[in-house]
Amino acid sequence: MIDEIKKSKELLASLNESREDLKHIQDELLEDPKVQEYVAASNLLCEVDAKIKKLNQGIIERVQENCQHPAWVLLNKDEDHYEGRVYFTCRCVACGKEQTDNARFFPADRVIFSGLSMGMNAKWNEFSEKYLDDGFSIEEKGKAFTKIYNLKRH
Repeated sequence: MIDEIKKSKELLASLNESREDLKHIQDELLEDPKVQEYVAASNLLCEVDAKIKKLNQGIIERVQENCQHPAWVLLNKDEDHYEGRVYFTCRCVACGKEQTDNARFFPADRVIFSGLSMGMNAKWNEFSEKYLDDGFSIEEKGKAFTKIYNLKRH
């Protein structure tokens, strides 16, 4: 135990020495105007990246809040045998929202049980475009889309 502590202290001293050397090198580099320009650009890039990420997340949240969720792809099914409840985790084919809830929450005629969630958004967009002006409601489109993909499963 004492040997471990001694080795740890020696390692810590070595790391502190290395850190000091690196800090000295960094300080020297920061005297160069090109390096200062790079650091400033790097900091601005981080700020812009953070703003982009925040704005993109806000857009995704608003899209998901306003989506009518025409059809869901089943990702996971969890059964509580004791309580007799069934829970689904599903992803909306239109907006990508994932939700876990009692199976009753998800309209049975709009749940795709294939488990093939990859690429389903593109398939939905293609399907939806074909029937854009046919006067079908989003629910009717979702039912038709679900029926197609549940039939493909068999």
